[in-house]
Amino acid sequence: LSQKEWRIILNKTVNCTGAELARMVEKAARKLFHQGLKMNIGLGELLEQREKMVPLYVRDTDRILAIANRAKFFAQPASSEDTSEFAPVLTSFWGDTQ
Repeated sequence: LSQKEWRIILNKTVNCTGAELARMVEKAARKLFHQGLKMNIGLGELLEQREKMVPLYVRDTDRILAIANRAKFFAQPASSEDTSEFAPVLTSFWGDTQ
């Protein structure tokens, strides 16, 4: 995938869990396998599976936000801050970037 395609996927999968992302890839691979096609998963296949999925964050937003709010007082991040080129730009409600 190109950098542009990765950015499209990142934008379309905001708030998806790791398990949901894995399921998208599995379903895309399974579809290619059953069609007898070469196992080459591209942007189209991933976006097709994303459109068929309703993320947990959308299905149960209130409970997910409640979990996040409770966890922020005692949980620590599992990884370091994302400083990669794919890291989302932090923006305030007024459009200011940090």
